[in-house]
Amino acid sequence: MAAVDNSFPKSGRLRKRSDYLAVQRAGKSQHGRYFVVVCEKNGQGRLGISVSKKVGNAVIRNRVKRLVKEYVRCAPICRSGSGTKEERWLPASVDVVIIARKSAATASATELWADLSKRRLELYREASL
Repeated sequence: MAAVDNSFPKSGRLRKRSDYLAVQRAGKSQHGRYFVVVCEKNGQGRLGISVSKKVGNAVIRNRVKRLVKEYVRCAPICRSGSGTKEERWLPASVDVVIIARKSAATASATELWADLSKRRLELYREASL
């Protein structure tokens, strides 16, 4: 059994403000209890996490970001539909921005991960259309 690299590399992240804005402008959003997930087809399979000061102080914002990153690293990995055996958390052609809501500040890790799981299923349904 081959080891799977569950890291969160720079090539898999949205890093520039212009990239975040492009996804938010052209993408479709899904609203959950703790997160809003915006996805744009025809992307590069990158992920961005946004937690504003409305959520809480720096300690709380960093906790939410760490929990989202840990979910991405440890979530069950799905096979991409491109015919290759490459394993991906996201569909290969979709850029995603995860925006935390105020309610994420007081939620447990289990609650946050459950909401992310629901958003992820919706993301795969939309990507397959």
